Amino acid sequence: ERFSDDRSTCFYQGRAPEAFEARADVKAVGCKLLRRQQRTTVYFKARCHDDVLTVEGGPRGNEARTYLASLCEAHIPVLNELVRRYRLLTYDYFAYEVSAWDVPIWHVRGGRTGHLSVPLFVYASLQGRPLIYPDLLRGDAADDERRRAYPLELITGADLEAYDSSLGVPGEDDLLDARNLMERGDYSGAVRRTATALEALLEHVLRLELLKTFGSVTVDAKLEASKTDFPGRLRQWEKLSGVTVPAQLASELNRTRLLRHEIVHQGRRLSFEERGHAQRSVDTGRWIFNHIQRDQTRTDLRESGNTVRAVARPTLATRFPVEATHDGYLVKPLRPDAASP
Repeated sequence: ERFSDDRSTCFYQGRAPEAFEARADVKAVGCKLLRRQQRTTVYFKARCHDDVLTVEGGPRGNEARTYLASLCEAHIPVLNELVRRYRLLTYDYFAYEVSAWDVPIWHVRGGRTGHLSVPLFVYASLQGRPLIYPDLLRGDAADDERRRAYPLELITGADLEAYDSSLGVPGEDDLLDARNLMERGDYSGAVRRTATALEALLEHVLRLELLKTFGSVTVDAKLEASKTDFPGRLRQWEKLSGVTVPAQLASELNRTRLLRHEIVHQGRRLSFEERGHAQRSVDTGRWIFNHIQRDQTRTDLRESGNTVRAVARPTLATRFPVEATHDGYLVKPLRPDAASP
C-alpha cells in the first residue's frame, strides 16, 4: 500500500506482540519488552443531519465539509483534557497536548459510504506542493492562461546554495519560531518566542550603539548590569540611536511582555479561543522588530508575499461557530438569522 501525504491510504498493520516476543533473536538477548502502543484512536459520539454526510459537490458540499471540520475541531479541547489528565497521573515523557496540526485528519463514520475523511485544514490534505494560479486575475489573460497552475516555490535551490552565513540577527530565529508555533497551535509558546526575539534584538542593537563610545569590556559590563531591565535598555537605545518606538507599538510591546509574564510566571495557557491574543502579539512583535532593526531589505521579506506564504494555513480555515452545551457541541450558523445546521 502506498502512503500519501494526506494519510488517506495510511493504516497500521503490524505483527502481534506475542509473535514478536517469540522471535529467536529476542529470546537470545534475554530482554524484556515494554509494550508501548504508538498510535491511539479516540472515538467521539456525535449527531448531525443526514444530508451533511451524503451531500456531494457544489456550495452545499463545501458547507457540509466545513460543518464536519468545525465539529471535529471543537472536540480537540476534550481530547486535550484527556491527555492532560493522563500526563498528570503518569508523568509520561512522550505525551503532549495536541492542536489541529498534530491531529489534522479525522474520520467520520456514517453516510452513503459509511466513512468520510475530514481534514481540519487544506495543508493536511495536499498530495504535493500547493498550486498557484498567477494569471487567474489578469484581465487580459486568455482562458487557458487563467487555468495554468504552478507548484508553489518560495525559493530555488540555487538561491539556497548561495546562502550567506552572516544573514540574520540575534532574535530572528525566535521570530520565525513564533510564526511557526502559531500554525502548530502552541499559542503560549508563540508569545514567549516573540518576547524573546525582541529582547535578543534589543541587546544586539544596544551593543552596537555602546561600541561607538566604549570598549568591548566596558560594553559587556554595562549590558550585564542591565540584563534584567528591558525598559531601561529600550530607553537607553532610543537615546543613543535617536530612534523612538511609536507610542502604539510601545503599548503593544508592553502588552506582549505582560502576557508573556502571565504565561511564564502564572502558568497561563492560551487556548484555541484565545489565539487572537497570540496572533496580535506575533504580528505587532514583528513590526516592532522591523522598527528596531531598521533593515528595509529584511522588512520587505517579512512583510511582502504573505498572501502566497499563507496558502493552506490552518488558521485561515473557514469555521462555523460551535457552542458547548450539556448535550454535546452545537454547530451554529455563521449568520444569527440563519437556520441552525
